[in-house]
Amino acid sequence: MASLNVHNESTRDSEDWYDDIGQNLDTFVRLSKAGHFRRANQYYHDVLERYSDQIAVVASYADSLIDQGAFREAESLLLASLEQYRGSAHGGDNDIEAIDISDHEACVLSLLLAFASLYTRCDWKQACVLVERVRKELLHQNSEMPPLQV
Repeated sequence: MASLNVHNESTRDSEDWYDDIGQNLDTFVRLSKAGHFRRANQYYHDVLERYSDQIAVVASYADSLIDQGAFREAESLLLASLEQYRGSAHGGDNDIEAIDISDHEACVLSLLLAFASLYTRCDWKQACVLVERVRKELLHQNSEMPPLQV
């Protein structure tokens, strides 16, 4: 897994140093995919929650929640993260701490949201609309991407 470097907020004014969270995220994903959800959730809260402004952490935690069947919790997490993203992308409200993510990363969160919402709302049409919106956004960003074949 690639190394993810995260700026440590507590040393922002003194020196620039970075924590490598790649191993911690890898441990969390391995616990979750092995079905050790209680241990994975505890590990997230003990180690990774402080990095919840990082897309890889949000996406991995949401994916773990979906694997656990905690679709409403995943949906809430993803909606909040996307709202924060939209706030930062559009000069949003200063009261919302913005997550700094690219449009491609917002698409990843949106696809996870479509999947979680499919279970919470049982609405295939809405899930398909969201997936189509993501597909159009990706096509807009990368005109070389081939059309979706269904």
